[in-house]
Amino acid sequence: MLRFKCQLDMDNDAFAQDPHIELACILKRIANDMRDIDDTDLHKSIKDTNGNKVGELRIVTIAEKEKLIWGQERTEDILNFWLGDAANKQARENLFYECERDPEMLESVIDFWEESAE
Repeated sequence: MLRFKCQLDMDNDAFAQDPHIELACILKRIANDMRDIDDTDLHKSIKDTNGNKVGELRIVTIAEKEKLIWGQERTEDILNFWLGDAANKQARENLFYECERDPEMLESVIDFWEESAE
């Protein structure tokens, strides 16, 4: 399963005059860029017409999401975010295995963590 995720911040000068026009330009640029991409796993910055970074987009497979959380040091960061520095090892293991068994839970945990990290 593939997932496309895009987040834009529209608080800068490029959006001041007419935010809908700037947004349309950015979305057109994203659509044109997608035609030239062969890779299904992608992480890319999005820039406004002034060249400032205003967001990012990601295309990931579920397998890539699992690798991001369980295959790297992000696992500890995510578990710490959800459970604090809880000394309760069982709570950490429960969350880990719940996410391993339930793809929707995994996606929710990662999405909330990513949104909170920004």
